[in-house]
Amino acid sequence: MIGDGMSLRVESLKNFTVLADTGNMTAAAASLHISQPALSRQVAALEREMGHALYRREAGIIRLTQEGRVLYDYAKSIAELADRARESMGTAKDEVAGSVYLGYGESGATPLLARAAKLTREQHPHVEFHLTSGDAGDLIESLNRGSLDFMVECGLRERSRYCVLDLPGRDTWVAIMGQGHPLANRAHIRATDLEGVNVVVARQAWAGAVLKGWAGDSYAKMEVVATVNVGTAAIELVQAGLGVAIGYAELIDRFETSSLVCIPLDPSIYDKRGLMWRKDRILSPASQAYLRQLESLIQDGRPGRGSPSIGVARGTARSNSS
Repeated sequence: MIGDGMSLRVESLKNFTVLADTGNMTAAAASLHISQPALSRQVAALEREMGHALYRREAGIIRLTQEGRVLYDYAKSIAELADRARESMGTAKDEVAGSVYLGYGESGATPLLARAAKLTREQHPHVEFHLTSGDAGDLIESLNRGSLDFMVECGLRERSRYCVLDLPGRDTWVAIMGQGHPLANRAHIRATDLEGVNVVVARQAWAGAVLKGWAGDSYAKMEVVATVNVGTAAIELVQAGLGVAIGYAELIDRFETSSLVCIPLDPSIYDKRGLMWRKDRILSPASQAYLRQLESLIQDGRPGRGSPSIGVARGTARSNSS
C-alpha cells in the first residue's frame, strides 16, 4: 500500500539519522528497538534508492560518506516535519495541544513573546514551546523549510512570502563598552569615533545596508575583531575587554551592567519588529492559539489600534509584499 510504503520510508530516514548519530549499528538498533539486520536492510534499501553508499566503517565506527551527509540533513528535516504533522493532527478536535516553534533575535520584543506563551499555556496546558535564537538569515532558512512556525525579525524588510504581525516598540542601536573605555564619557557615538577601534558586531548587521549607511567612509576604518550571530555573545566579549559592541540597547538589560555603558549612536538608528510566518503554510491549532494571544496583548497595550486577524487555518495579518 502507498501509505505503508511512505510510512516505512519516513521511518527508514529517521532510523538512518539515529545510525549516523550513534556511529554504531548495534547501539542504533538497540535505541530504536529493532533488530540489527532490520536496520541494516533499511539502510541498504536507502542506498539502493539513492544510488550511493551512505556510510563506511572505520575502526568499528560508522562514518557517513559525503552523499550520506547530504541525505542526513534532509532526513533530519523530513523526520522532524513528519513528527510535527502527526502531533498537529493527533489531538481531539476540542483540545488545543502540540508544539509552537518560534525563532527570534535578541531584542526588546522578547518579554512580550514570553508573556503570550505563558497566557497560551494557561488556556491550553498541553501546548509546548520550542524557542531558537539566531540571526535573521538562519531563522528565515528554518522558517522556509518548516522547522519554525514563526520568527521575529528586527529591522523588518519587505518580504513577499510572509504574513507579518507588527510588534510594538522598536530596538535602538547603541555602542556598548566598558566603563574604562576612552569613549565611555561621550554623550553620543559617531562613526568617526570608532575609526581604528576594536568593534564587535552581529555578523548579518555588519554586512547589511543599515550600518554601512550609518558608518559611511568610516565603515572600512573600524577594526572588526569579532562577529557574532547571538547578541548576548557580543556583550560577553565586551565584558572580557575585547572591544566596543554595536547592537541593541535592550541587550544590556540582561546583564549585570555596572561595568558597562550604553551610548546612543549619532545619527540614531531604530529597527521595527515583526512576527513573521509563511503565507502558504497552514498554522497548527497550537500556533493559532499563540498568535491570537499575542494579538490580544498587542491590542490591549495599544488602545485605538485594531489587531490584525487570522483565518481559521492560515494567518492573514498584514502581508509583507515587495
